[in-house]
Amino acid sequence: LLMNKSEFPILNYQGNSKLVSQVLSSLNQKIITTPKWVFVKSLSFVTHGLDLGYLHPEGLLSLKKYAQRPIVAQNIKEKIYVSRIGTRRSIHGEELIAGHLANQGFRILRAENLTFKEQIDLFLSAEILIGVHGAGLTNGIWTPQAKLIELMPIEAKIATWGNEIYF
Repeated sequence: LLMNKSEFPILNYQGNSKLVSQVLSSLNQKIITTPKWVFVKSLSFVTHGLDLGYLHPEGLLSLKKYAQRPIVAQNIKEKIYVSRIGTRRSIHGEELIAGHLANQGFRILRAENLTFKEQIDLFLSAEILIGVHGAGLTNGIWTPQAKLIELMPIEAKIATWGNEIYF
């Protein structure tokens, strides 16, 4: 959408998340909120070839340009764990992992509870980013130099011994 040069308004489904609405409202384009099903006479769909549903490299550059600020986030180096607890992406024993990381100084968060700007600002200052495989790690595009650890769910068991966690 950031690369959209069309004169047509953007259709925003009224059931979209708050985050989608925040992003759309920041684009300075005409937006029409619609019910689930609509009829349109003319429609532009932003894509590049057959990459529908995937972020094209030019789109990534547009997003990074959009996120640039004259003053980058403070030099605080955040250690972030993107929690999926309570969602279908949560892995067995994630509560133990989150608790252990919190004890190591990690900020445990659910990115969907932050505004788009808050997400960009927070992840710009990330030094380490950990999370379960999935869209929850998309904010990794804002982390210029962070180490990214992506947890891949498998049928492994987590064992504990005293205060130690073993995977």
